[in-house]
Order: sequence, then structure tokens, then C-alpha cells
Amino acid sequence: MLRPLSHARESLQHNQKQQMQWSRIGAHLLLQTRTQTLDGSLRSTFRQWYPGMANDNHEHRETGAA
Repeated sequence: MLRPLSHARESLQHNQKQQMQWSRIGAHLLLQTRTQTLDGSLRSTFRQWYPGMANDNHEHRETGAA
């Protein structure tokens, strides 16, 4: 009974030592995507990559009519 418990504890300790690390390219691409999301230019980048991409932003303009 103690053996499985000790193996589980060792496994947990081993997993805690391993942390995810970003590659330089991966971190750069994430930063570029986040920046374009914040400044609103990400959609135009996707339109350049995928010219047939549908625009699913249904902007509704409110009119003064009541």
C-alpha cells in the first residue's frame, strides 16, 4: 500500500519541476497576435491570409427612428 503512494508522490514532485517554456518564436508570435488583437488589426491580417474569409461581425447601427 505504501509503494503506490510513494510512486504517486515522486511523480507529483517530478511534474512540479517541469514548467512550460516558450520558444523565442512562439513568444514573439503570441505577442504579435495579442498586439494586433488590442489595436484591432488582426482581422485585416487574417483577410490578407484568407481572402475569402466571411465577415461575421454584424455591426448594427442604431438609427434615430423610434
